[in-house]
Amino acid sequence: MQIDAVTLKDLSVFNGELNAFDLIDQTTSHLGAARLKQYLQRPPQDYNRLMDIQDAVKYWERHEAEWDSVLYRRGITTYF
Repeated sequence: MQIDAVTLKDLSVFNGELNAFDLIDQTTSHLGAARLKQYLQRPPQDYNRLMDIQDAVKYWERHEAEWDSVLYRRGITTYF
C-alpha cells in the first residue's frame, strides 16, 4: 500500500520545518534514510511484517551499545 502525497502532506510526514521524518530519522547512512523513507511512504501491508520491523527497532534501541560489535563481526568497520 502506498500512501498518497496529499495524506503525507496533511500528516507532515516529509514537509514542513517540523516533520515526522526529521523527528524520527536517526539513520547514519544515505541508504538507511532511504529505507526509512520507503517504509513511511509504503508501509508493509502484512501486520506480522510490520510488527517484526517494530520489534527490531525496539531491540536495537535497548541494545545500542552492541551495534558496533555486530557490524564489526560482519566485516563492516565504517558505516557513516
